[in-house]
Amino acid sequence: MGDSRQVRHFTLDRRELLLIENAHDQQLSCESGELWITQDGDRRDVILPAGQSWRIDRHGPLVLSAFKPSVATLVHPEPGRTAGVPRREGAAALLARIRRWRFPALASFPSTLLR
Repeated sequence: MGDSRQVRHFTLDRRELLLIENAHDQQLSCESGELWITQDGDRRDVILPAGQSWRIDRHGPLVLSAFKPSVATLVHPEPGRTAGVPRREGAAALLARIRRWRFPALASFPSTLLR
């Protein structure tokens, strides 16, 4: 029987930000480059180098940024379930959203660094 898990591949430029909603229990892998992951309500920031994976262990939005050009993969572990959809939002909308978080890791970044 074949593997019907949903897999999404995406690329990020240096300092590019992606917002991923509802990715709880999915597996995020860094195929190349280096990624920075932060989530609403989580004091941890995760640095994911090339070749490493991380299971998303919280509900709610996740912000993914690249320290350098990167390729990432998001996989839902349950067959037939849809993997999260990364969104590239404008810097102003994303920054406003992050400032509402309880632990705004990126809120102190000047908006000129967010694309």
